[in-house]
Amino acid sequence: MCDYSHARSHHILTRGYQICETVTRLLENETSAALIKQLHPTFEAPARPFLRLSYVDTIKWLNDHGIKHEAEDANGDVIKDEHGNPKMVEHAIGDDIAEAAERQMTDIIGAPVFLYGFPAEIKAFYMKKMPTQSGGEKDGPVFTESCDLLMPGVGEIVGKWLTSSFRARMRY
Repeated sequence: MCDYSHARSHHILTRGYQICETVTRLLENETSAALIKQLHPTFEAPARPFLRLSYVDTIKWLNDHGIKHEAEDANGDVIKDEHGNPKMVEHAIGDDIAEAAERQMTDIIGAPVFLYGFPAEIKAFYMKKMPTQSGGEKDGPVFTESCDLLMPGVGEIVGKWLTSSFRARMRY
């Protein structure tokens, strides 16, 4: 079982690198390279290693770059200003990062990005929890052993996570 979990955790990394290898093969082929350049003249193959950003660092990056999201009330409805436009606010720890924000970020960075360690409160209950720095859940937010692979111009292409054991889930 341990080998299976280990294999699953590396699947997303392997998948990302398989994509790079496929792109390399396509660009080496004269016919497919011409088609790619015709459809996307500025296309460049993604470089490795991919950038890795924790969820916390991603929230900071989004705020540092002025990428905001729509404010929501307790029911999840968008809060609007006096003109009927959505009120835009900075991201905070615990927010679910919207696809639009992820796409803006990867387009600015211009390279594939692994986002990892999302808050447990916004993810499925069966996702394995990361150990907190001080060892206890009461010391701050709890994050999951999960990651998403984001590509410029596309957004999220794959997401993976480790599954917690049945015994660990029963404690929550």
